[in-house]
This record gives sequence, structure tokens and C-alpha cells, in this order.
Amino acid sequence: LPLASRSDLNAVVVDANGDVYVAGSISDPFTLGAVNVTSAGGSDAFVMKLDGKTKKPIWGVSYGGTGYDTVYGMAFG
Repeated sequence: LPLASRSDLNAVVVDANGDVYVAGSISDPFTLGAVNVTSAGGSDAFVMKLDGKTKKPIWGVSYGGTGYDTVYGMAFG
């Protein structure tokens, strides 16, 4: 993934349909396809879903405050 220069990719999960979820933290905003992910300050956590066949982004979201926020892992039950 072409993430921002100050970002960490900490988790990757594939669902039963083959779609890919990636998560971690960003400090600088980035755009992947039509999906924009921004930071509110410090470092924010993000999660993004990619189409398993085309690898194109379906959606992305970031969350956090002015401190350091991240995602260290994900799991589907």
C-alpha cells in the first residue's frame, strides 16, 4: 500500500469472501483510489477494506484524538 511517509501497517486480515482489511496508524493523510484517510493530530488509527479480487479500496476510516492512537491487531469471529 502506498501509505503516507509517517504510517505503520500493523495488521492484515482476509475475510471469507477474500476481501482484505488492513489497519495501523497514520500521522499524515493519504489517498488510495477514491478513499481519503486523515489524521486528527498526533497519530491516528486507521482501518481500510480492499476488494480481494481487484485490490482496490472499498472504504477507509481513521479515528483518534491528539495523542498516539493505533491498531495492533484484528480478528474476525
